[in-house]
This record gives sequence, structure tokens and C-alpha cells, in this order.
Amino acid sequence: MADKYKLGIDIGTYRIVAVLGRKTEIGQWEIVDIVGGQSFGVLRGEIIDKRAVVRGLKKILKAFKDRGYEIPHSVSICIGGSNTKIRTDRNTTITKNVETEFTHDIVKELQANMTKALKDNHEVDYLVVLSGIRIDKDSFANFPKGIYGKKFTALFHKVYGPVNSVEIYKEIMNECSLKISSLQYKPETVSKLVLTKEDKKDGVLFIDFGEGTTGFAAYRNNVLENVGQLPFGALTIAKDISYKYQCSIKDAALMKFQHGEAYASLISDKYFIAEINNEKKDIQNKELATVVQYRLEEILDGIKYQLQKDNLLPDISKIVITGGGSKLKNIDKLIKSKFGVDVHKAKLDKSLFINELFSRNNTKMEDVDIMTAVASMIKEDQEEKPSIKKMVKGLSNKMFKSLFEK
Repeated sequence: MADKYKLGIDIGTYRIVAVLGRKTEIGQWEIVDIVGGQSFGVLRGEIIDKRAVVRGLKKILKAFKDRGYEIPHSVSICIGGSNTKIRTDRNTTITKNVETEFTHDIVKELQANMTKALKDNHEVDYLVVLSGIRIDKDSFANFPKGIYGKKFTALFHKVYGPVNSVEIYKEIMNECSLKISSLQYKPETVSKLVLTKEDKKDGVLFIDFGEGTTGFAAYRNNVLENVGQLPFGALTIAKDISYKYQCSIKDAALMKFQHGEAYASLISDKYFIAEINNEKKDIQNKELATVVQYRLEEILDGIKYQLQKDNLLPDISKIVITGGGSKLKNIDKLIKSKFGVDVHKAKLDKSLFINELFSRNNTKMEDVDIMTAVASMIKEDQEEKPSIKKMVKGLSNKMFKSLFEK
């Protein structure tokens, strides 16, 4: 049966990647096959041409079929493009007439309020993250179970975006004979795959340097406490290079890929030859790195500001990075200079898989191009396949249930 396999798909700005795998009797995953291809019709993580995406996805699915595999009927999708919005609100409050113990029932009441306003009728929630609870006039706490009070206020982060974006994904999958089982927020889903329990307990920041956007997720005491997204990514860096050297985005992206570095002070005064507008020119490596570094520092400062607002920064003991931008040379050193903690490249946990990733196309565990697709595949196995209309409720219920049980 086709359902013995699980399918994960990542529709990115530049590439579409699909992973086919199955969970073994011993609980580990066997990666059966990986197929990737150039992505068309996607800009900054948002689909702008459905037909182009359908053509690319059908080509990938056909490759699986030609190799003798049956395609599953459902798929879990990660989302997090430029239209994704994130908002923090401290004003969700419920008040009791008498001293009341903080219990799961209080959480459910707060949850009901959290899934209301903050967006218009054309938007839908992707994720709701509870960061803290304040009882009466006390400080916000992670989860003050057993404390009594009259006024309960929730601090939470809401990730949401246009309903139209969800409907576009649904239409594309329907045309490819697939159904979306669940919709996930990319940084949250991938971070859960690559971060260890020790990381999340000690305090860790996960950063996904995408093409169009940069997403992040911060954990403390095993709880996801902050998620965020900035409207800058590797494509923005290429645009900066294009503006600096008056060249096309294509030439700028190639220059960034071949010669771009993240930390200008670590580079000597050397030059390389670049082809710009069909002419060969000498470019100074340090000058190019300065352009790259300025934009990266803007991104890192934005993340740092968000963590400082929630008083999370002092508890971050480690940073894990992924995404196309994480390939830039010395980006780990630049990040360490900003945050003062160790920085590591994300990689998949080998203990989750029975086979090395992946002999057919020589893909490795630390290959950033496959992580979202693999995370989607594993998430697909964990879902109970709710309908699109029930996605928000399902995500929120699971989030709050896990918080309460900790």
C-alpha cells in the first residue's frame, strides 16, 4: 500500500525537494529516496505561479513512480514565506471572582482568547506559542501550576498569514493527487528535528537563514518560548550585492555563492575576477564581505532585539543555524561575535535513521537542502491528519497540552 511510505515536501524559492521514507518496526526511519529540482513560481517563500509549482512537483513525483515507488496520499507542509506574520500580545486576560487555582481549565480559557483577534477574516493561524503566564501582579512565569489568583494573563506569540496562501498550497496538492494533512511553521518544525533535549533544556536559539526570510525559534527549559521571522534572507543579500556592483541578481547571487564571506575583518586584501554584465572585473574580497556582513548584522540585531524584549537572551547558551545563508564562510564566527555563545551548523540526528543519508545522490546529514523536507515527512507520521479547518485548533491543543504536562 502507498500509505506505508511517508512523504515530505519543501517548496522553496530556488528548489523543490521531496523525501520518501518509512518508519521501521524499531522506531527508526529508512529514507527510501530523495528527489530535488529547480523551483519556479516562488518568490521569497510565497507561491506566485501555481501552474509552475505544479509542473515542478509533478516532475518530482513522477521520478518516484518511475523508480517503482507508490506515492502516499497525504503530505505535511511547512510554511513560512514573506507573507507570514508574527505578533506578541500580553493582553489576553481572564478574571475570576474568587481565588482560583491555575489549572488546565484556565489554560483552555486563555487558549480560546488567543485564537481570536489579532488578524482579519482573510488570515489564519499557523502556530500559537505560549511564552508565559502572569497571575495577578506577579512576574510572567513559564507555567505556574498550582498557584492561586484572580487575574490570569497570557503572554503568547501568534504566527499567522493569509488564508489564500493556505488555499494555494491545498490547490497545488490536489492537482498532484495529494491532500495536506497538516500545516506547520517551518522554523518550529525543523528546530524540533535538529535540536536535542539537552539543547532545549539549557537554552538554545535556532536560526533558519532562508532565501527570502530568516526565521528563528528559541527554547528555554524544554519549552518553545519565542518564534519570529524577519523579511530578509539570502536573496536580500544578493540584491545588496547587485546594487553595489550594478549587476544582475543572477550575477550577484553567483558572486555571493562563489566568493561571499560573512566576516570582513577576517579577510585579507585579496581580489577575485567576476563576470559582471559580460565584462570581467576585479573585486576585492573584503569589500564584498562588508556588503554581506552589513545585511547579516541587521538580521542578527533584529533577532537579538526580539529575545531581549522577552528577557530570553541571558539564557541562550547555544545557537544552531541552517538554511542556504548558513553556508556563508565564517557566518558562525560573526554570530558568535554578536551573541557570545557557541554556534553550530544544524544536522540530522543519525540515531533517527537506519541508513546513511543518502547513497543515491550522496546527500549528507548536514545538507541544509533536505532538512525541511525530512522534518515534514517525520511530522506527517506524528499527525492525525486533521482537516485544513481544524489545523489551528490541533496545533494549539498539542502545544498547550505539552506545556501543561511539563
